[in-house]
Amino acid sequence: MKMLHRAARVERPNLRPSFSGFLLLTLLLFPLAAHAQTGSSPFDTGLTSIQTLFTGTIAKVTFAKSRNFEREAVTDERDIMRDALRRGMGDLTYSQVRGHFEQRVTSGEFQITPGQKHETGRQFTTREAIAEELSTIKQMQQGRQTTEPIMRQDAAAAHARSRELLNPAQQRAIEEVLTSQDRIHGLQGLAGSGKTSALSSIREGAEQNGYAVEGFAPT
Repeated sequence: MKMLHRAARVERPNLRPSFSGFLLLTLLLFPLAAHAQTGSSPFDTGLTSIQTLFTGTIAKVTFAKSRNFEREAVTDERDIMRDALRRGMGDLTYSQVRGHFEQRVTSGEFQITPGQKHETGRQFTTREAIAEELSTIKQMQQGRQTTEPIMRQDAAAAHARSRELLNPAQQRAIEEVLTSQDRIHGLQGLAGSGKTSALSSIREGAEQNGYAVEGFAPT
C-alpha cells in the first residue's frame, strides 16, 4: 500500500501555474490581439521587415556603385563593400552586403577586370562603364580628321613657346591640340604636371581664333 500511494503521487499532474508559461502565452497573444484590431496578419511585420532589408541592401550597394564609378571605370571591391556598409548606418551586416553584391556579379552587372601586379583585392567594372568607354572610342574614331585646325602650325608653335614657364612636353601638347584635325582630344597627366596650365594656354589660343570655350566637370 505504501508503494502504490507513492506511485500515485508521482503520476499526479502538476497544476501549479508556471510564470514562464504565462509570460510566453502573453507574448504570443499580445501581437495577435494587436493585429486583430488592425485587421492585418501577424506575419505581415516579419515579411515587411525582410522586404525592407532586401530593398535596403539593394539601395546601399547601388549607392556604393554610383559613388565609386562616378569618376573611375575600375574600382576595388573593398571600396564598394565599405561604402555600402557606411550607407547602411549599422542596419546591414557584411554578409548581407556581400551576398547581394555576389548576386549582381553573377548577373553580369559587375564584371571582374585584370588587376595590377600588386593588387590584393578583386577589381571590378560595370556594364555601363564598358558601354561608355566603347561609345567614347567610337566617337573618337568617327571624329578623326574631320575638323579644321584651330591654328596654323607656325602660329601654334609660336603660341606654345610663348609660355616660358611650361616645359617642352607641355608646349608640344598645346601645339598638337591647336593644330589637330581631330574632334576629340585626351590630355592625361599626374597631379601637378601642368594640365591646367596647358589647357589654359589652349583656351587662349582658341579664343584668339574666334572660338568660344566652355569648361565642364563631373562635380
